[in-house]
Amino acid sequence: MDKTNAIDFLGKTVEVKVDRKLGSYHPKHNFIYMLNYGYIENTLSGDGEELDAYLLGSYEPTDKVTGKVIAIIKRTNDDDDKLVVAVDNKDYTNDQIRALTDFQEKYFTSVIIRDNTPKIHNMKLQDEYYNYILKGTKKIELRLYDEKRSQISLNDIIIFTNELTKESFKTKVQAIYLYNNFANLINDFDISLLSSSTKTKEELLTTLNAFYTRTDQEKYGVVGIKIELIK
Repeated sequence: MDKTNAIDFLGKTVEVKVDRKLGSYHPKHNFIYMLNYGYIENTLSGDGEELDAYLLGSYEPTDKVTGKVIAIIKRTNDDDDKLVVAVDNKDYTNDQIRALTDFQEKYFTSVIIRDNTPKIHNMKLQDEYYNYILKGTKKIELRLYDEKRSQISLNDIIIFTNELTKESFKTKVQAIYLYNNFANLINDFDISLLSSSTKTKEELLTTLNAFYTRTDQEKYGVVGIKIELIK
């Protein structure tokens, strides 16, 4: 097997098999793992083993976790790059990554590589909701957190297209809110951010539950994407 290029994983969703659980000890150097730490199966790093990954946002010992690769720690004195995987979809700063991985990375010199190029996503909207956003009466778009939506990051661009008129506008992602279901999400925000203020939260929830089944909500989770119009 050829050596895996860690850079190719930036921005992708991966499954990490955890072999060094949070709170466990390194088998040789005896330091404590302050994060869940594992590897990507069917990969090959410079040390002859699988490509390793730090798991950020995973606060309990676990066996396997899925998350998004937000950065690469490239060691300059060791041929063993590390993926930095966020399982909570947060955008950690370089300083935060340094602090969280210092328990092991302090023994090496390294640089943090990020993909700062915004990705472009396309979404369709019914005429009613398209105009809510365009008029500024809706600032959080609600969707199922499926594979497509899990690729969205802060500062990405979303192009919304009106299903009726085929017109479109661009928005920038300001924040991402993850919930188990729409009922919990809607409960935490004012209706004026989610829809027209003429609607009630109960009416909005009924519409969403008719469009996205409760089974799918439980399976994927849901996401609120805070956006701003790009003039």
